Amino acid sequence: MKLLGRLHGINYLATEGPNKECKGCLRHLKNRLKEKSPAFVFLNNLVNPVFNRLRDSLLDQEEKHMAKTFASGNCILPFTAGPLPWRGVRKRAPR
Repeated sequence: MKLLGRLHGINYLATEGPNKECKGCLRHLKNRLKEKSPAFVFLNNLVNPVFNRLRDSLLDQEEKHMAKTFASGNCILPFTAGPLPWRGVRKRAPR
């Protein structure tokens, strides 16, 4: 994504999303590439479902909701890089 972004002249590091802590987030680069690069759209349509299934197997509904809330800029609780304070251990990927 970074390479395609550079080829299309997208400076995603300067882009700030709804949440000010999301500056340089790859989500913004992905959205810009969807607008500018037919090659990215094609590749994304092939690969994205696999990544979504992997992500969904690692996170529960509460964690996905918290991430979406954070990205939208409407996060009530502070975002932490580790497990949520009220959660014990993160789910492991199925084997």
